[in-house]
Parts: sequence; structure tokens; C-alpha cells
Amino acid sequence: MYKRAVKDAFTQQWSILAFIFMYMAVDEATEIHGLVMRPLNDMYSFSGVFHFSWVIIGIALLLFVAAYFARFFFSLTNTFRARFMAAAIVYICGLIGIEMVGGAYAEMYGEANITYELLTTLEESLEMAGMILLIRALLLYMQAYLSEISVSLHSHTNENR
Repeated sequence: MYKRAVKDAFTQQWSILAFIFMYMAVDEATEIHGLVMRPLNDMYSFSGVFHFSWVIIGIALLLFVAAYFARFFFSLTNTFRARFMAAAIVYICGLIGIEMVGGAYAEMYGEANITYELLTTLEESLEMAGMILLIRALLLYMQAYLSEISVSLHSHTNENR
């Protein structure tokens, strides 16, 4: 049974962020974002930095999320605002920035070469580094604002042990 012990004015925003990050993890594993490229490319002729056209939707979603979470973000202390911003900048530089550079490069020289592979590695590395920074910021936030965290696992099987 889940018991909510924290009274926070931004509980809904934390829950939405948890869902967003869960979706992002699933998308990273399954590449759902790639499914939007075919319809976009069928409708429009994207090229250059928009070679991987999903970044257009990604940028739009990023702007929407930033606007939605602005009040929440600015309610954080300067320390945590800086930590979360650093994590976001590193992650987004990989997710969108290097992806756009990689798209332009892939259009000119293809994807079957060491330079493109290095760009992909840089992109993924920045995403992982951003996530590591985020996890650290979240753990420090929890340490600062939660007096206790408890986790328990209960078995609901009919077996007697």
C-alpha cells in the first residue's frame, strides 16, 4: 500500500515528471520517437539538422514542458534550480543538439562511418551524463527535504512459507 507522507504544493508536477521520465526510458529502449519520422518525412522534405525530423516534435514538446513547469522550476532554491538546469542542459545538448548535428552529417556522408558513430556515442554519452546529474540532484533534493524514506516489499502469494 502506498502512503503519501509528503505534503508538497507541486506533488502533481513531481508525478507528471515521473511519468515523463518513465516514458523517456521506454522510448530510449524502443525508439518510439523514430515512428514519427516517416509521416513527417512523407508530408515535408526535411533536411540538414532536421534530417531526423522527430527533433521538430521534440523541440515543440520541450518548449511546452518548459512552459508548463516554469512556476515549479522557479519555486526551487537557487542551488537545486542550478542542479536541475545543469542536468537538463547536458541531456538536451545530447538529445536534440548532437542529434541535429548527427542528422546533418548523416545526410551529407551517411551513417556507415566512424565519424557518425562517434557523434552517436557523444549524443548517448551526454544523455547518460544528464541523467546521472539529474539522479544526483534528485537524491540531494530528497536528502534536503525528506526526513525519512522507507521502502517495503510485501509478498501477496497464497503460499505459506
